[in-house]
Amino acid sequence: MPTGYTDFYRGLFITIESILTGLPVDGEVSKAPTSDWAFDHAENPTAHQTPGEVALGGGFMADSYDSELQGTFAYSAVPGGMFSKGMYNISANDGDGVQWFGRIGIGTYEMCIAYYRHTGAGIMKFAIGASIIDITDMWGAAAYTINKFQFQITGNEGFYPFKFYIDGKNPSSTGYWMFFYYWSLTKSA
Repeated sequence: MPTGYTDFYRGLFITIESILTGLPVDGEVSKAPTSDWAFDHAENPTAHQTPGEVALGGGFMADSYDSELQGTFAYSAVPGGMFSKGMYNISANDGDGVQWFGRIGIGTYEMCIAYYRHTGAGIMKFAIGASIIDITDMWGAAAYTINKFQFQITGNEGFYPFKFYIDGKNPSSTGYWMFFYYWSLTKSA
């Protein structure tokens, strides 16, 4: 049993790293992120699920990011209390984004992104390193939304940045907001 939060999060990172790579981890945590990786579905598989949503292997709360790429982000509620326990960009500018760092191996993965659609939201891109993996138009009638997709890693396994950022907006959108709840990644093959 870990003796403190630091040990807990290091252990959680090692577990996640092992899941992502499919390889045994030798205990090296020198590249572990400094942020708190906020939750693990293994502890509470029904946490943060929408009705009918299947729990995936592990996930990260939006406020646990390692660094801001651009902009200013807050962990709070959207005005009116419609979006609780999520992250959004206070600056609301095109290009705002955050990133996590993690080790990923060659294989097929399923990604699940939970976000909040809004009439003032922009287009969110998800990239691993320099490769854009998914583009999600977050504009729409206010609603919690789950975006699931699969992708393949065919290059080298390694330690990569996982980036989420705004790149433009739907012509009908009134802004560049990014209301982001959590993401999870599971190796499926």
